[in-house]
Amino acid sequence: MEEEIRKAVKPIYPVKSVAIRKSQLLQEGVITEKGKTLDEIHAEEARSDAEIKAKKAAALASAMEDEDEEAEDAPSILDAAEAMEPASEKTEAPAEEAPAEEAPAEEAVAEEAAPAADVDHSSMTVAELKDLLKAAGKPVSGKKADLIARLNE
Repeated sequence: MEEEIRKAVKPIYPVKSVAIRKSQLLQEGVITEKGKTLDEIHAEEARSDAEIKAKKAAALASAMEDEDEEAEDAPSILDAAEAMEPASEKTEAPAEEAPAEEAPAEEAVAEEAAPAADVDHSSMTVAELKDLLKAAGKPVSGKKADLIARLNE
């Protein structure tokens, strides 16, 4: 076998000798005493690949059927939203009034926090400080120390 390979390769590339180890000839799943032939191994691999593809296709088809059945049986999200629409319109009116009532209370809390000590302002985030400055009508640009100084003015 080695000599046949050497003769076949020699016209293409200069080769002095060819050596093939027994481990190179073995395929996965082949036992030297009682093993499958290479053709049998390829046929088995092709069959297992075909089985896997068939299982995937069947699973996909059943999933698609389940989705179709669920879509027909269960109401869709849009149907649920339309059913809830009158109820949400009733609850939106009081909800809009409630934030309007809370806004003056929040401004009062912000105004009460303004005369507080520097320690309170230094523990606040820049965003919170800017909110307080906006409520007080002061400029909101600058570093945190500048914002605290403006709040203390």
